[in-house]
Amino acid sequence: MKFLLLTCTIAMFGLQGEVAVSEQTPHSAHFVGSESCKSCHVQQFNGWKRTRMANVVRDPREHPEAVLGDFVRK
Repeated sequence: MKFLLLTCTIAMFGLQGEVAVSEQTPHSAHFVGSESCKSCHVQQFNGWKRTRMANVVRDPREHPEAVLGDFVRK
């Protein structure tokens, strides 16, 4: 009886680990930027925008204050 219970438990947890394979991403798919998510996910976007992950890389053309080095030749 214990063996049957153990086998059923292992089978149950094993099935939860399986992931259905979805269709492959088409070759025409491309990154559209995080701003495109904002219109449908305003609350999540606003929360994410304040995280370090969202602000780790900044375009210096849009955010010149992100460049901290002094590159003036002396």
